[in-house]
Amino acid sequence: MTMAHTRARLLPVLAGAVLVCAMALFAQPAFASTRDDLQNNYQSAVINYESAVEDQERNEAKIVEVEGEIATNERRIEKTQEQLDKTAVSLYKGARGGWTIIDLLLESSSFSDAVMRYEKYEKIEGYYRDKINELSVVKRGLDMKHNYLEDRRAEIEQAIADAKRKAEEAALALLDNTHSDGANFHQRQGVGNNCGATSFIVAVNTILHENRYTDNVAVWEGPGFNGDSTTDLGWKGSNWLVANGLFDLIEVVTVPGDIHSAQTMREWLEEGYVVIVSSGSGSTWLRADGSQAGDDSFPDGHWIVFYRYEDGLFYANDSSVESSKGAGIPYNEDQMQQWLDGRSNHFAVAMKKR
Repeated sequence: MTMAHTRARLLPVLAGAVLVCAMALFAQPAFASTRDDLQNNYQSAVINYESAVEDQERNEAKIVEVEGEIATNERRIEKTQEQLDKTAVSLYKGARGGWTIIDLLLESSSFSDAVMRYEKYEKIEGYYRDKINELSVVKRGLDMKHNYLEDRRAEIEQAIADAKRKAEEAALALLDNTHSDGANFHQRQGVGNNCGATSFIVAVNTILHENRYTDNVAVWEGPGFNGDSTTDLGWKGSNWLVANGLFDLIEVVTVPGDIHSAQTMREWLEEGYVVIVSSGSGSTWLRADGSQAGDDSFPDGHWIVFYRYEDGLFYANDSSVESSKGAGIPYNEDQMQQWLDGRSNHFAVAMKKR
């Protein structure tokens, strides 16, 4: 395919990106203290999930208890029925063609004695029948309780599923804000002058929370960058996102007024943005292993990604070195300010999930 054909294919993509990119590049986000809200939402969601699980455990324990009561009640009913049957046999069924009821009368000393004996048997029989009726009432009550608990089981299972989903959504929302997994997406740049494209694709993977794009040279050579990522990262990155179907998912903002203070960097990071920013030889470049880059490093400038602020530390990925030195580099407040003071312009570009 000729270069002319390649340009012809890219023109519609770039033309379609012009308006949306122009609007996105200079948007000013409304900073708000959202991280506390996200943390509170996550904690609440976890508490609700744990509460639903506890409800399930209690309900299951009650089901086991009621099933035990039902089994015990059924055994009592069976035993009482057996005793009633024996009473009936003793009263009404005879042996060798005779009737026990006749023997009862014949063996009585008087009619009143016979009546008293018969009434005694009748009371015994009535007692067992009443007992069976009482136990049957208990059984109906236990069955109703068991049915209620079974219905609760289904309700609680749905509540657990909903609470789990909400907790996962809250966890992802918090992760989208903190990018606490950002060190996992460090890349070593493939060529000496594609640090901008590498920082960009590291930012993309950080926002996606997956190492989806690992060939930073291909990104640098592809649509948008076309072999040059030294300038205009917001514009070029937006075109790359359009060409790869990610513009509706990832927002790209050229930071108005640039970033010159650690406080401003913190505000953007706490808003959930990943910040691609450059500096030069006047900055002290730190390493993840505690060392520093040599003096006068990057006289022509170098792009890195700041992806997280937490507990007074700014975390960065630096593509100029391997992951043991370049993944998750911590800068404290003073070091961050010194790094920013090392050059007057940083051409900061901020990105986040829409």
